[in-house]
Amino acid sequence: MKKKDILELKRRLAKNNCTFSRICGCYVDADKNIVTTFGETFLNLPDEEFYKYLDIAKGIFKGKLKDNMLNLELSEEAKEENDMQQFLLAIRDSGLKDENLLEAFYDRVIDNYDHVGNYLILLYRDAYDVITYTSDNNKIDESEDVYEYLLCTICPVNLTAPGLAYSEEENRIINRIRDAVVGTPDTGFIFPAFTDRKEDRDAMLFYTRDTKAPHWELAQGLGCVMQTTATEQREILKTVITEVLGDSDEGIEMYEDFHRILDEKLEEEAKKELERTEQQELTLGILEETLEKADTPTSCIEEIVKSYRSAFKETPTIAAVIDEKAVKASHKRDNIEHMKKMLKGAAEEIKILNGGKETELTEKIREVTGV
Repeated sequence: MKKKDILELKRRLAKNNCTFSRICGCYVDADKNIVTTFGETFLNLPDEEFYKYLDIAKGIFKGKLKDNMLNLELSEEAKEENDMQQFLLAIRDSGLKDENLLEAFYDRVIDNYDHVGNYLILLYRDAYDVITYTSDNNKIDESEDVYEYLLCTICPVNLTAPGLAYSEEENRIINRIRDAVVGTPDTGFIFPAFTDRKEDRDAMLFYTRDTKAPHWELAQGLGCVMQTTATEQREILKTVITEVLGDSDEGIEMYEDFHRILDEKLEEEAKKELERTEQQELTLGILEETLEKADTPTSCIEEIVKSYRSAFKETPTIAAVIDEKAVKASHKRDNIEHMKKMLKGAAEEIKILNGGKETELTEKIREVTGV
């Protein structure tokens, strides 16, 4: 799924556009016991509940594509007859009304979801009449495709903080009752995926709030082929480079300059074609070229390239691995050096105007800038 596919689905999660037919849920305690389950016609929910459940569904569209939202392919085993693909499609096609299928799904999640504490599993079912557009971007009234899918969110349930509260009934301050509150989604998925505005049964959009430690155990339990998030790729690249350059001031500056140069390259490419820029990979050639521009010693470049080859099974995109903090640090250092040069020039002009003699101001400038 691309950004535009995700945005198209996200825009529909509003009161007037929402077409969720049904919602089901399962509340699980810290010992992995099912406490309660429920099922409701979504549009019959009271307004307050309707909007809260809608906000939870929107939660899996938050963050960045390839980091929080991952396009995961189903494994070949999952696509075999009577396996995960057919199981999820059966749940969808049942309209979330088959209790046996729902119970089996909840058990599958509970067995494969590693979480400390209570949580709520929510399943939504939707049928979207996909609008067809002409080549000049005009809508065609009759839709040719209906995209039917499941949206699942898994939300932590935590007790409110202990404390005192005023009781109107007793007209006094009492110990507050601690409520179990449903939080924002920790993880979730959409299946089938919505790829190029069509159903894709061989993939799902998998959501993770924590990009450093996604619930890969759940993704695998759902039959998906694992991949790394952009955050994980960024950390791997950082390790690859810093293990060679070390933590000296010089090594840190080379690392920061590397990312600044890489970021500038991406900005230049973005002026040409945004879609292609997002997909541009950090090839070995680009890696070596960028390291050279960052004044990295040849021996270090060779070590980094060797380590890079073994660390990445699949070549990451440039956009995924850029360290924004390093980019900012490099720019800040450049700005400071630029200001020092300007102040040095100003000090020289003042000295000339003063007959070649230093003044209190020029001495202060040299003291501050070290030039």
